[in-house]
Amino acid sequence: MKRVWNLLALNRERDQLADKSSASDVIKTMLTMNEEQKLKFCYALWFYQPDVVEASLNHKQRASSYQVANNRYQSH
Repeated sequence: MKRVWNLLALNRERDQLADKSSASDVIKTMLTMNEEQKLKFCYALWFYQPDVVEASLNHKQRASSYQVANNRYQSH
């Protein structure tokens, strides 16, 4: 995840948010950021979600499984 923050040039901002004491403080701080920073944070947080990461990594495998299941369904 550190690589994502680094690629988006948000290390300083991430450190500021990590120092906040509540989720409410984090949201308030994020709302004061400019639009570009907000978008970058949304990207970073989106990719941090384990389900999204897993889906990205397993997309081909899941597509293949869907294809097999679909073929079986159509053959009956």
